[in-house]
Amino acid sequence: MNLTGSRLPELADAVALSRFVNDPSRPSLVLFDAPGCSPGRRIEERLLQMAGTPDAAFGRLDVDRLPDVARRYGVSAVPTLAVFRSGQLAASRIGEIEADDLQDWLDEAL
Repeated sequence: MNLTGSRLPELADAVALSRFVNDPSRPSLVLFDAPGCSPGRRIEERLLQMAGTPDAAFGRLDVDRLPDVARRYGVSAVPTLAVFRSGQLAASRIGEIEADDLQDWLDEAL
């Protein structure tokens, strides 16, 4: 599914993030970013090209709106990608990542 021009689903608060990452039926990938983060926006566009696969659910969290929530999950810089399985952090990566490397990283992390 190609969702170019769209946005990843927004995780608007701590409860939404907790529900998202604690779903035992599939891994969850969260993009922690901020509105002014150009690398985060480019990663989001790359993720949108991959969204809809049965392997994982994709979401994003705005660290400017929810800094305490981001810190609670160990996010110290944006963009940060984090993969969760049943609420446990399985993999994370800080910084921009090109499309091919992103796919490779996701294949390993998921």
